Amino acid sequence: MNTASQNRPKPAVLQRLVYNLLVGGKKYSAADIATALHLSDPRGHISQLRKKGIDIQDEWRKGVYGRYKVYYLKANFE
Repeated sequence: MNTASQNRPKPAVLQRLVYNLLVGGKKYSAADIATALHLSDPRGHISQLRKKGIDIQDEWRKGVYGRYKVYYLKANFE
């Protein structure tokens, strides 16, 4: 095993980072999450969190160049 693979964060650690970002209550696109957390594609982590029972919501938005999704967690008081 080389040093690069030993220093790579585990998937659960990256999922926790995505969860901690979403738990703040704002809505983020995949590009926003990728930029904020320096991940190449956070959609797989979102999928894994959903499989673990985390109720991550999404909605489509219209952008200048097409549609995109934003992801968020509903607040407990809604």
